[in-house]
Amino acid sequence: MNRGAGAVTLCLALLLAGCGRAAPLGGQGTPAATARPSPTTIASPAATASPTSKATATGQVVQMAGATVQPQARPQVELALEDLRQRLGLSDAAEIAVVSVQETEWGNTSLGCPEEGMMYAEVIVPGYLIMLEAGGKAYEYHTDKAERFVLCEGGRPVKST
Repeated sequence: MNRGAGAVTLCLALLLAGCGRAAPLGGQGTPAATARPSPTTIASPAATASPTSKATATGQVVQMAGATVQPQARPQVELALEDLRQRLGLSDAAEIAVVSVQETEWGNTSLGCPEEGMMYAEVIVPGYLIMLEAGGKAYEYHTDKAERFVLCEGGRPVKST
C-alpha cells in the first residue's frame, strides 16, 4: 500500500471511530431516545435557606424562588422564569416557583423535546431539566448550557403565543 492510500485509510478509520454510536430512529424520523434522560440532581429544595439569598462567590448555592440552584445553572433558570412569566402574563417572576433543576445530557439538539417533522443533529448536548410551578400547574423547561431552552409539554415543544 502506498503512503497516500495509507493516509486516506487512517483518516477514514479515525472519522468512523469519531462518529460514535448512533441513536436508533423511531417512527417518523425522530430519534427513539427522546424520552427524558436520567438526570443528575444538582439542586434540591432547601428547607432552611431564605428565598432571597444570593451567591457572591463561585461555587456557592443560590436560593431562587423555592429551590436551591447551583451558580452555573442560574442563567438558564432565569431565562426559563422570564419566558414563563411572559407566557402567563405575570407582572413578577416571584409568582413562579422553581421546583427543581437537574443537570442532564440531551441525546440530540432537540433538547429532548423534538418538534414533529424536524431533524436534529445527533450529538450529546449538556444542559438542564428545569421544573417550574405557577398557579398550581407544572412547567417543564429543557435547556442547553448556553441560552437555548424549550418549554416542553408531553414530549413536544410548546409554541410561543
